[in-house]
Amino acid sequence: MPAIGICSGAAPLTLNEELLVKNEQTRSSIISLAEKNISKYGNVVAHKRISSDITQWLISSNGREVILFTTNSGDAIFSGTIWDATTGKMVSASEMQKENTVSAPVPVPVPVPVPVPAPVGSQAIFAADGSVTTQEMPYAMQGSYTGAIPEVMKVLDGLAGYKEGKGSIGDTVYIFIDPRCPHCHNAFARSRGYIANGFTIKWIPTVALGPANEYMPDGIPISAAIIQRQDYNVFAQNMTKNVNNVTEVATEETKKQLDANFTFLMDAFKARPEIKRAGVPAAFMIDHRTGRPKLVMGISEAEVLIDVFGKSKLVIGNN
Repeated sequence: MPAIGICSGAAPLTLNEELLVKNEQTRSSIISLAEKNISKYGNVVAHKRISSDITQWLISSNGREVILFTTNSGDAIFSGTIWDATTGKMVSASEMQKENTVSAPVPVPVPVPVPVPAPVGSQAIFAADGSVTTQEMPYAMQGSYTGAIPEVMKVLDGLAGYKEGKGSIGDTVYIFIDPRCPHCHNAFARSRGYIANGFTIKWIPTVALGPANEYMPDGIPISAAIIQRQDYNVFAQNMTKNVNNVTEVATEETKKQLDANFTFLMDAFKARPEIKRAGVPAAFMIDHRTGRPKLVMGISEAEVLIDVFGKSKLVIGNN
């Protein structure tokens, strides 16, 4: 609660103090309404206001904890995956365990079943009458992009790689890889359904994992084969396993292209110091929801792929 000041007697509050009290009372009434509605689904363990519009709730029912969200007015309840539009980070259940979590009193349990969270990539809207509707969340590459193309994306499009699909710059996801990287292999395997459904990916080879060692072959001949052969079968073979790779002696031009690819990637990470561990796979795109270029890590993970391409064609597992 804001510090208003304490004094003896009955001195009147100043105008600013009156506003503080009014705002605090309004906020308390909103939290009370939201808490009243959310407690229908279990015991409230904690809550946290995560934006100007949304409050996150940790509730417990039948021995398990569930994350739900309400509008700050308290008149709508929903579940699903929430993404911070500024940082691109996902709001997860672990956020509720941080020190700034606000503890809430535990209300008397109400015997109402806990709603089943919506599938990843969907949002469930809970109406006051108890009915539930589920709809797919907007995703980054939804529809065709018709806006202006930033210069950085034009530079990115000029890097050497292997392109699947015929999409324009605004409709292409650019994924930096090292063809020796198992997470890159997973990204390739899980993208097959999206490619079949008409999405476009340009794969940008690097030797980000470094020189050959006793566990890993030389990445330059493998990446060179992808760039120089421009053959899907070669690309697929080199993105599946680290055995029987197709290799090519890299030309001087290809070596320069690999250097340019790696330099672009490292410069991008330097511009994003909040990303503590630079690595591959790393994806760049124009997010159709915002019209802005975006760097996405973890593109081999199901939740990230769904946020980029939608959920209908996700392929789980590696081939």
